[in-house]
Amino acid sequence: MGMGEESPLTNESRRAPTVCTSPSICPLSSLDKSHCTEDRPKMLRLGTLLFLPLVFLGGALAAKDALHAVVIKISYLELQGSYLSCVLTLFIKGVAYQPDVSNQNSSLHKTYHDPLADNAACARDVPLLEELGTNVIRVYAINPNLDHQYCMRLLNDAGIYVISDLSEPGTSINRDKPAWNLQLYNRYTSVIDALAPYPNVIGFFAGNEVSNQANNTNASPFVKAAIRDMKAYIVHKGYRTIPVGYATNDDADIRYQLADYFNCGNRAERADFWGCTP
Repeated sequence: MGMGEESPLTNESRRAPTVCTSPSICPLSSLDKSHCTEDRPKMLRLGTLLFLPLVFLGGALAAKDALHAVVIKISYLELQGSYLSCVLTLFIKGVAYQPDVSNQNSSLHKTYHDPLADNAACARDVPLLEELGTNVIRVYAINPNLDHQYCMRLLNDAGIYVISDLSEPGTSINRDKPAWNLQLYNRYTSVIDALAPYPNVIGFFAGNEVSNQANNTNASPFVKAAIRDMKAYIVHKGYRTIPVGYATNDDADIRYQLADYFNCGNRAERADFWGCTP
């Protein structure tokens, strides 16, 4: 955000959704759909065995050297060219593209490698991803202050889209002490600012397995607050509509309640898509 520009993050929006605003009063039983009365479409679901349907609108490209921009619809994503001539279905064939940071020493947990700013690695890997038939990669942490043009152009030219997480190690919603604050807001919006201009970015994850068992579902309202505010920020900045979603683990005790919870409420606050790791 530039100097003097009004932030869409108001005092009201800094709080988690009113359904469950306090960790101390947010048991698993509150994460259901009983409080949702409006009809709503099913959100998109992602996973190892679940595909994200994209509707391809054939015809001339708005720019010959760019992938179709992706526009979110109620229950599917639409690849939009300059005119409509046919409708085909494209399924994600994706790869997680990020060096593992989970085993780093705790004193170094805030460091990570940005795969979209590593030109040499991209030059090496993108042709291999293309050879595999990959059409989407997921990156877990990028540095918004680095240059991503080279890698994003290589991916675009190879027909590969990108879904990026908004957090980074050390700056994310912590399931043990959940919060949604200005530091996290600024981190998440900076990633959106860095990647939204690229037409092959098709989504952002506002959280990754934050609530992973029944005793920490109190963290989910803070993720949902992040989803709400990031969707509002994208509108505020005038970016094309880019879906904002959530990735969960496959915990049999809470998976259905969490799915209902993140799919609940008005369109401005619910998750646009849902990733599930079996």
